[in-house]
Amino acid sequence: MSMDALITQILGDVRGIAQDVLRREGTRLRTATVASTGPLRITYDGEADPSVVSPRSVLTVALGDRVVVAKARGQATILGTFKAPGWHPLAYASGMDHAGHGFVPSVQRDGTRRYMRGRFARVNGDAFTSQQWQIATLDPEDRPANTVGGIAQVSSFADPGIARVEIYSSGTVYVAPSKDTSWIGMDSITWDVT
Repeated sequence: MSMDALITQILGDVRGIAQDVLRREGTRLRTATVASTGPLRITYDGEADPSVVSPRSVLTVALGDRVVVAKARGQATILGTFKAPGWHPLAYASGMDHAGHGFVPSVQRDGTRRYMRGRFARVNGDAFTSQQWQIATLDPEDRPANTVGGIAQVSSFADPGIARVEIYSSGTVYVAPSKDTSWIGMDSITWDVT
């Protein structure tokens, strides 16, 4: 039996009475997203910032993985991974990456409607300048029939700005910020694939 199958079986067995026992022993099961892998950090569902202390893990995880975490006496242990319903990671364009905070860039499918979330940054740490940047490529099933546009967030409360978003029927996603910015947030971008 593979480790994933074993974890799935164990998690299935932790229902009902077993969950009551875990609670009495002070252990809670929570879900989270892997926010970084070096050092390992997770962002618990319902929280905005990644954990300060690295969790232990019984398996190798990747950035953006959805994980089940056992938390007891201040120590967190990643027990397994699972796919969040409808959220799918994006293929980053060359030179792009997750900003290291906020959601990992991904797309949610709801019938023919698509929702994008996550923050992008440049791998080399340089700012996005006021020009057009390709940041990702969508899977074929997420591509709009025609080019669609939107507005994204940029990285400053003190000097607010926006970024124009273009999603082409080829699946390429471009942004053009109104000012230099260290990251671009795509948490409000939606479109239809028909």
